[in-house]
Amino acid sequence: MKLKKTAKITLIFLVALHGFFVGIGQPSIGEEGFSVIKEAYSYDKSLPLNTTITETQEFATYTRAELYFTGVYERVGGYLAIPTTGDAPFPVVVLIDGMGGSKNRWFKEDNWPNGLETVEALIEKGFAVFTIDAAMHGERFDTTGVFPKPLTLRKNDLMYTVRDIIRHTVQDYRRGLDYLETREDIDTNKIGVYGLSMGGAVTFILTGLEQRIKTAAVGVAVVYGNEYSLVNAYNFTPRIKTKPILMIMGDSDGYYTPGSATQLFNTIGGDQNRLILFKGGHKVPVSYIPIIAEWFEQGLVQAKE
Repeated sequence: MKLKKTAKITLIFLVALHGFFVGIGQPSIGEEGFSVIKEAYSYDKSLPLNTTITETQEFATYTRAELYFTGVYERVGGYLAIPTTGDAPFPVVVLIDGMGGSKNRWFKEDNWPNGLETVEALIEKGFAVFTIDAAMHGERFDTTGVFPKPLTLRKNDLMYTVRDIIRHTVQDYRRGLDYLETREDIDTNKIGVYGLSMGGAVTFILTGLEQRIKTAAVGVAVVYGNEYSLVNAYNFTPRIKTKPILMIMGDSDGYYTPGSATQLFNTIGGDQNRLILFKGGHKVPVSYIPIIAEWFEQGLVQAKE
């Protein structure tokens, strides 16, 4: 009898955990509640950026600046790559890696985010590319041992730490948009965002909050449950309204189901959105990079002013 009871409890736990990740029964929060969430992502825009460019490197098709600016809580490192051909100001795509990633991964090939392949495809289309290290990632990882590595947070039941990583990262990307507005070679009327996994969650939040973002693409986006409503995509997708959104999701990804991905997609406003369900798990195949690049070309370059 005791074994049966244990099995029943385990089953209930697994069902609850499955619901946490795949988005079962996650309606959007009301406007009053959203006003509280929105305030949690606010920041002091008058705080000086104090931007410094520490290194500039020339590559075959772009020039990449390594830069640092004052974020909401600490100094934040990033890269800005500018095409070497074409006329400024350039439209820009903001890249957001997944948990455990970094700004450096976008400039290396044959890795999980298909980093360099993505950057080069966007540069070829005439886009500048901007990315930063997420909170507790890359150079910002806490080496004191107070917090474990990002990829172990879920295993250690530190999901509230994940929540704060996402919140701080969103705020710092908003500061990054402030920096882009200081650049004469960037067209800040044409900003797109592409995020993967945890970066997909950040992308939904940024796009729902920021009028400066005109279109977005997300890949294998993780959706966090209502107990973490501060970072729950369902609270932001209805606020995206008419901005075109591309979702590329695996049909056998352990973080969601095809049904829950479709459910989330259907909460986005507008009629220019696109959902792609590919055969695979938690990694967007490299073959989809041309589709992503074309999406931003249509949404930022070819779109009517």
